Amino acid sequence: VSMLVCNASHLFFAARLKMNRYCSLMFGLLCMISIAHGAEKPNVVYIMADELGYYELSCMGNPHIKTPRIDAILLVDSLPFTAGLFMPGASPEAAKTRAEAMRGRMADMSADAFRSQQRAGLQILTRDRAFLATLTEWSETSDQRTVADMYADLLGTDNRAALAALDARIHVLAAWDPSMPVSSNGISEIYESQYGPADARVTVVENSRHFIMVDQPDVFEAALIQVIG
Repeated sequence: VSMLVCNASHLFFAARLKMNRYCSLMFGLLCMISIAHGAEKPNVVYIMADELGYYELSCMGNPHIKTPRIDAILLVDSLPFTAGLFMPGASPEAAKTRAEAMRGRMADMSADAFRSQQRAGLQILTRDRAFLATLTEWSETSDQRTVADMYADLLGTDNRAALAALDARIHVLAAWDPSMPVSSNGISEIYESQYGPADARVTVVENSRHFIMVDQPDVFEAALIQVIG
């Protein structure tokens, strides 16, 4: 039996980003994997869990609920301590202080200044010009205070200490593009140093920015097959 487990809120987010095709892709891949293993018909259990907390999976340390078939994680261009990438050398305390200051500045910007800042920042998220236009449209309809809170929480949080408790196979895809101010090897070193406690496998996806599934869909799909296979 192949299993696909999704958090309902994550599916809503995927639909909001018009990425629901990837949920369909995962379901289709599970069907193909079942057939490849000799099943006459696809043998797939699709579970959509509402309010699924991270602590409810055995890979996150839950001693009572065992989830061996879903204890594999594919992370796409994500770090446990994001400030380590944008603020090299910053301590968690310093990062939190700067993040809180940024929260206030961003929330107090005029609407025009906020939109201008967002448009400039979106340029580094994807190489796909059509998708960039879509991101820009979503950004301009986003709530300014919510975006400010999100950025501050992202930059001010350090989850590295929690990695040692993970009991899961972890594959991390890290984006790299020649336009970035750091080399491909430099990106690899940053990710491997942060994910070291989890013994994660890190793959640098070249010629890609943050949205790897858009910029390099074949690489993303291959990694996804490995994780769910």
